[in-house]
Amino acid sequence: MIVITRLKPDGDPKKLWNFLSKEMESNRYKFTPLYLTHSHNREDISLVTETDDIEEVHRFVLEKIVPMESLRGMWIFNLITPHFYDVPDDLSPALQRFTITIQVRPEFYTAVFENLKNLNTGKGIIPTFVAFTHHNYGNDLILSLLGNNINTVEKFLTNRIRPMNGVSDISVISVETKMLKANFSLVSEVIVSGCGIVCSDCIRKSTGKCPGCLVDNGELQGCAIIQCLAEKNLKYCLACNRRLVCQKMKESMMSCPLEHMREYSLHFR
Repeated sequence: MIVITRLKPDGDPKKLWNFLSKEMESNRYKFTPLYLTHSHNREDISLVTETDDIEEVHRFVLEKIVPMESLRGMWIFNLITPHFYDVPDDLSPALQRFTITIQVRPEFYTAVFENLKNLNTGKGIIPTFVAFTHHNYGNDLILSLLGNNINTVEKFLTNRIRPMNGVSDISVISVETKMLKANFSLVSEVIVSGCGIVCSDCIRKSTGKCPGCLVDNGELQGCAIIQCLAEKNLKYCLACNRRLVCQKMKESMMSCPLEHMREYSLHFR
């Protein structure tokens, strides 16, 4: 999963930025640092990492950053159902990165997310990814994009995002970015199973031991979750408005044809 650790420095943010830049070169942690961002108008610094265990990131913050006495507060959250756009290879170095936080009425979550996935941005705007976060009230979706300048971005938001049904509020910040992992791309393919497992991060999928429980996998058509998703024309349970009250996912995972998934379902008992 991709985890964002947003840090609020107490004092000069450059001190924390320099520390993280140097510390992440050590490669001694059980997570992969991807990039740093610095929010210009809020002085936040975000460390974006890839990990199978969010507690490893939390442990790093407690052991390495908190003792610096230069931290006022933090948020740690992961990207839920991230969608990565196709980004041209020949990007102009003049493009600036912006983070858009979108508040959405709950009944419109799925519709707005699908609309954002199929954005027609026009000239001067290049989206990189969109994902659910729900890390705070009103922070439902994050849209990351590249733009010529803040005026171009604001015009795009006014014309394309704010008019969407269900969008309650939007905030935009410009960010400075430093890549920490060589050859990392925000357009990496992420494969999510019907029941919400990130198959593309699973060693069983990458080594061919598991086909992945995807809607188009013919071997799992007997799965109640796969059948339900096909009836609703959805790819995964995370896109369903009833996912928080549904008993079908819990019951079906306990009888999954894949043995390791049945073991995983024990955590839901």
